[in-house]
Amino acid sequence: MTKIYKGYDFEVDAVGEVLLAMFNWLLEKHPSGIYLYRPVKKQDGSAYAMKFHRVLAGLTVLEHGVVVDNDPKLLVDHIDGNTRNNQLSNLRICTKQQNTWHHIHLSRRNTSGCTGVSLTRTHKKWEASIAVNRKKIHLGNFENYQDAVDCYMREAPKYHGEYCSEFPIRVGDTITYAKLRNGE
Repeated sequence: MTKIYKGYDFEVDAVGEVLLAMFNWLLEKHPSGIYLYRPVKKQDGSAYAMKFHRVLAGLTVLEHGVVVDNDPKLLVDHIDGNTRNNQLSNLRICTKQQNTWHHIHLSRRNTSGCTGVSLTRTHKKWEASIAVNRKKIHLGNFENYQDAVDCYMREAPKYHGEYCSEFPIRVGDTITYAKLRNGE
C-alpha cells in the first residue's frame, strides 16, 4: 500500500505501516534516493541514524530504548532500486559489494559511457572487464565498442548473479538503461 509521509509516497506493507506510525521519521535525500531515518543514540552514547529499511529487514533493532546494529557490514538492498519502496518483498540483505553491483548509476569518472568498458591506451581497443572481490577480471578486447558492451552485458550476470539489474549506457548527454541478459 502507498502511504504519504512528509509529502512523499512510500510503498509499505502492514509491518511497515505500523513502524511508520511508531516513530517520527526524518527524510534523508541521497543521490540514490530518499530514505527515512530516525536519529538515536547507541549504547556508547554516539549518535546513530536508524534507517527505516534496516529496521524492517531486521538488521537494526531497539532493545530497551538502545539501538543495536546487528551487523553493520551488511546492507539492505531495494530490489527494484526504488528507495521509497519499503515492502518486505522488495528488501534483501546483501554485502556492500553486492549492493554496488545492483547500483544502477553510471560513475562520474566513466568516460566510455558504459560500466565495465574502457578504451585501452596501448592497443587502442575496447576492453570489457568486471571487478569481483576487488580483482579485475579481463573479459576481452574488441575492435568494436558495441562488441565490448555486449560482452559485459552477457558476462556480468555470471559474476553478479541476482544482484545484476539494469545496465547504464550513456549516449551523448542521455543515459538509458538496458536489462542485463544471462548467457544470450
